[in-house]
Amino acid sequence: MENEVSINQSARQKAVHRGGLAPEEEKAQSFVCLFHHQRRLRAEKSRSVPNVTELLLSRLRDIYGREGARAVFYLLQHIHDDVVLWDFARTYLYPSPGNMDTHVEVVIRHNNGILPRRGNTGRFLIFLRRENTLDEQPLHFTNRSSFVYYLLYLLHRRRHEGFLPPLELRRHRDNFISLYRMVYCGTEEEAMERYMKLVRRYDGTRLRAGRESEVVYDIRRHLRDAFVQYDESYLPYAMNADSHLAISPSKILLLGNFISKMESWVEF
Repeated sequence: MENEVSINQSARQKAVHRGGLAPEEEKAQSFVCLFHHQRRLRAEKSRSVPNVTELLLSRLRDIYGREGARAVFYLLQHIHDDVVLWDFARTYLYPSPGNMDTHVEVVIRHNNGILPRRGNTGRFLIFLRRENTLDEQPLHFTNRSSFVYYLLYLLHRRRHEGFLPPLELRRHRDNFISLYRMVYCGTEEEAMERYMKLVRRYDGTRLRAGRESEVVYDIRRHLRDAFVQYDESYLPYAMNADSHLAISPSKILLLGNFISKMESWVEF
């Protein structure tokens, strides 16, 4: 219910700001209301709603013709944090995630004095910018492990198109350590300590949970905040427990002669 209330509030705000909703936005709001209404009905045990997914896909075709996937992507551009709708779109409407036509580029470049190297700021930076512009916004995270973890995902997506499962960090220990040392000039012991805090491990007395989920949450939170200015959803740019990044490799740019060698530091 809260989700739909926030959606309706967003629609009203846009209507006031623009003097009414554009036809595409009206279609988008119509489908979103139907989507969450059907989810509520399905959740109510007193009422059976068979084939909810087919009903929703049929409704999308009714509204948008065959361009159902583009329709949901349009919705995501205007409803920035609707994770439930994103999961529906990713599951049923995007047979080839990793080729999504987004309009924000992720730029990786050498720091080279752009920002002071202290705290979580290292030798390399990640920026966001709208395509065909030079207006870049640095992407910051709460800790160094988040930066290296996201950098690892970006490099992996840049190498591969199409569907990718989430990375199994245990299989990328050497990659994580290598990137950490290159970004922060840390020792191998320091990088290994950071890695070990992320993965579930047995310390000789008991099994300790890793902090990988905290890092994923940190990345998603900062992406969500950063994308407010772009009028586009952050969700295709974020990983989750069961999903990789959904953006196209062409949206991930390595700029500078030195940084172009970064891909050789990792093995996928």
